[in-house]
Amino acid sequence: MTRVTVDGKEQPERIACVEKHAINDKGETLHDAKGNPTPIWEERKKLLFDYENDLVRSDEMSRAIADLGLLETFTMQAVPNQGTPLSMTGMHRVAEQKLGGLAPEKLTELTQNGILARVYAHLISLTNFGRLLDRLAGTTKRAATPARERKKS
Repeated sequence: MTRVTVDGKEQPERIACVEKHAINDKGETLHDAKGNPTPIWEERKKLLFDYENDLVRSDEMSRAIADLGLLETFTMQAVPNQGTPLSMTGMHRVAEQKLGGLAPEKLTELTQNGILARVYAHLISLTNFGRLLDRLAGTTKRAATPARERKKS
């Protein structure tokens, strides 16, 4: 999706861009002979606009929590049950201590804007790194095991 600007003013219309290599004669028809959108296009258009709106909401949320000084950088270190340890640097998370130290009116503002619930979802999701890593290690090990050996287990 791309934004349309006319005379320096952003328009509400968006343009859906498609990479040239993705276009072919065997593709799905998105408009009928009269130029009206097909149900397939309407479904995809909704997905694109929902995605675009989610990006805007994510940007607004990130900006709000950054403006409040709630973000901290961290390095995620994980040692899976099986496999090689993993380290991811340059990541950001909400600092719980800073969140707890916010003035009540700021917490109310975050709640009213729907941001506080998403912040807690973010904090809860941080605990899933280890489980996801173990899952990945199990999937990788399973894929590397020959099919005849997998049948035994």
